[in-house]
Amino acid sequence: MIVVYSKERLELEITNALSSHPKLKAAEKMQKINDALDMHGVETIRKEPGWKLTEDRIQWEWLLYCNTGETYQDTACYDLIKGEFFVGSWGDWYEENTEAITDPWEIISDCDATITTLDDIKFVIIESWDQHDLIEGLMDNTSTTLDDLCEWGFSDEYDTCSECLKAIKTSPDRYGWQTDFWLPNDGSDIVCGKCVRDGWQEEYLEDMTNNPRKYVNEDLVDLEKHGFFKLDFEFQNGLHIGQNDSPKRVLRAILTVHPQAEVVFTASNGQFDVTFWPWIGAMDTQGETLLIDFKTLDRFFERGDGKMDYDPGTETAKLLRGETSDHLATKTRELTAEEFISGNWGKDNG
Repeated sequence: MIVVYSKERLELEITNALSSHPKLKAAEKMQKINDALDMHGVETIRKEPGWKLTEDRIQWEWLLYCNTGETYQDTACYDLIKGEFFVGSWGDWYEENTEAITDPWEIISDCDATITTLDDIKFVIIESWDQHDLIEGLMDNTSTTLDDLCEWGFSDEYDTCSECLKAIKTSPDRYGWQTDFWLPNDGSDIVCGKCVRDGWQEEYLEDMTNNPRKYVNEDLVDLEKHGFFKLDFEFQNGLHIGQNDSPKRVLRAILTVHPQAEVVFTASNGQFDVTFWPWIGAMDTQGETLLIDFKTLDRFFERGDGKMDYDPGTETAKLLRGETSDHLATKTRELTAEEFISGNWGKDNG
């Protein structure tokens, strides 16, 4: 139902609210006016993506108005920009005081997407398809589209470097892909490969040392220049039978022989496996020259000290034959069309 009052009556209620309730906030005064006129509640006009005030001011809440049920019907309003009560329609106010953003880069920023660079070319990081579609819709006011304007990607595939703020590819896109960035163990922000090479190599290596959950990208740091040399042992972990070496157990075996050693790993990724190599520092943690006991290490690794308690390849073969495994398990479920399209295949519906 549309509520209609004369301009004089609306002005009278505004005057009454101002004189009878001087200590109330504007929103509370508007509620008094709404109750006196039995309207449909006090509404707020807030900033929406793709629109801005004609006055160059940054403010998220723009207007309070008593809802009459009709966009262009006169009502009691409070201009949050100017701090003034007035009588008019919120529709007219919106048309007079706001305008569509037509600069495509301003639209992207206004929609809270991240504008950065990747390989020195402008790049946009988007949170979701909803955000993408919002940007594309608002670009109807421009002469371009997001795809024509720049390269872009989703936030689950890209991040920004905490040092230089440039984009980082964080999701694999090919076999053998390696991380060209550093994500510290202490939870600090991600650092791109260039920044690691330019000034964070010592911290990077310290984070990787004696850490079986991470491997060093040799494109980021020259291990030999930092006093490491590669041990003559190669290990594999994967889904082929016999690939059951464990970085954690390899490290434990080396530290059993040399408790003060500094060890890092390098690796090469395959489609179904990872090959990795241990490197050891020429100096131990006490600053003493390390004399490697290769004979003992050979004996340890020959007897399987670097291996897991089971073989992932053998256990996977059991599952593929329909047999049970004491170490691995399979779980299947049917995907909905929406899940398949979104790529959210890991969701568990219970």
